[in-house]
Amino acid sequence: MKQETVRISFDIPADEHHRLKMACVNAKKSIKDCAHEMILMCIKHLEEEALHQKLREAVQESREGKTRIITSEELERMIQDG
Repeated sequence: MKQETVRISFDIPADEHHRLKMACVNAKKSIKDCAHEMILMCIKHLEEEALHQKLREAVQESREGKTRIITSEELERMIQDG
């Protein structure tokens, strides 16, 4: 049977933990919910950075004449594939 959730555990400096607790209290969110939102934001950021890197490389290759111009459909496929 596939496990639906996993536990993440790591140490952070005490002062950062205190700041996190206070920020969560002020936002009326649990640390767990806040951390989950941060993880999802991080994943999105990393995926966007990977896409931007691919696009930078494609533009550079195009400038160097190493590739061809891509169609809108190909670009859309690249975005969807991440």
